[in-house]
Amino acid sequence: MADREALVALAERVERVTGPDRELDWLIAEAVGEVPVHSIRTIGFDYDWYRKPDEWTLWRAKDSEGRSVETWTPKKRTASLDAAMTLVDENAFWRLGNDPADFKATVTSGDGRAVDFDFHHAVAATPALALTAASLRALASKEAPHG
Repeated sequence: MADREALVALAERVERVTGPDRELDWLIAEAVGEVPVHSIRTIGFDYDWYRKPDEWTLWRAKDSEGRSVETWTPKKRTASLDAAMTLVDENAFWRLGNDPADFKATVTSGDGRAVDFDFHHAVAATPALALTAASLRALASKEAPHG
């Protein structure tokens, strides 16, 4: 997982966009360690993941003739509340709200059962963006050095 500063910077970037952004979806997937990095090695062939220019999908052939292509695409967290929810810890408290101009999200860090947890807030143009940014801030707090 990315370090605290990188996650906070990514949350700030998510808060600044006005709608879905596939590049940010890719960067979020990288930051949380979801992008596949393994390769398949067979006799005489290596099948690594590759990305075609200007595409948001990774590809990998499963045999020497290139048949049965395996693909991977990052979750569309900047476009979908369901996808954004995958960043929220299952024990966290979360909330979404809005006013006429924007959307607000709050996500807690910690296990949600303890008395000691922090609130992480975000304001963005859409509910998915707000929840994604707040969740990235909550993840960043878990990456903070403990002293």
